[in-house]
Amino acid sequence: MSIAATTDERERLADKIDWLERHKNHDVTDQRTDERIVPANPYSRMILPDGSRETCLVVDVSASGAAVSANTVPNVGTVLAIGTLVGRVVRYFEGGFAVQFVERVSPHVVENLVIRE
Repeated sequence: MSIAATTDERERLADKIDWLERHKNHDVTDQRTDERIVPANPYSRMILPDGSRETCLVVDVSASGAAVSANTVPNVGTVLAIGTLVGRVVRYFEGGFAVQFVERVSPHVVENLVIRE
């Protein structure tokens, strides 16, 4: 196999391979500031800026945000509510999007505030 690429493209590819190797082997520490939990009941309600409501799946949640999967994928920057917590869409991932809450909440109550049907 040969790769037809410029020197810059080869360097970027090498960096990606290195990153994948380090993460595959867990050689890199997780830099997240808050512990993620998977809710016992992952279904919740997402309220969009226009007031529409949609059932969503909360992949995981922390004191500062949540990973969400839903039929509607809002634009990055959209302000919405997941359960009773207001946040902003900050990025996409395969199968969903990440919401950063406007205010941090106690890790002891975050699941109860997010999981609403």
